[in-house]
This record gives sequence, structure tokens and C-alpha cells, in this order.
Amino acid sequence: MSYGELREQTLTSTNELCTALDFLDFLVFVETLGNASGIRIDEDDYDRLTTMDSAVDFLTAWS
Repeated sequence: MSYGELREQTLTSTNELCTALDFLDFLVFVETLGNASGIRIDEDDYDRLTTMDSAVDFLTAWS
């Protein structure tokens, strides 16, 4: 699924990101999230970013 196709979908806080995004788009999401937050996100952390809710939980754990 491309970014354009994703924009047309409704992404809820509990949707699985891995099913809504292809792997390259997921990597762009992770890179953007890390750059915007200033938090280093390692590959070992990817399983903690499976939904929008879990991504928020991951980020708030750092604050």
C-alpha cells in the first residue's frame, strides 16, 4: 500500500500499522517519529510501534 492509498484510509489508534503500511512506509514512519521526537528508535523497538496507541505509549515512556 502506498502513502497516497494510506491517506485515503482512516487510520485509528488501534489499527495495526504493519497491515496499514508496507515495510518501507513503516520505516519512513519510524524515522520521522524519531526525528520529530529526538528519540533514537532501534530495530529492537519496532514491535513496540505496532499501533498508533503503542507508538504514543513508547514515546511517553521516554518523557
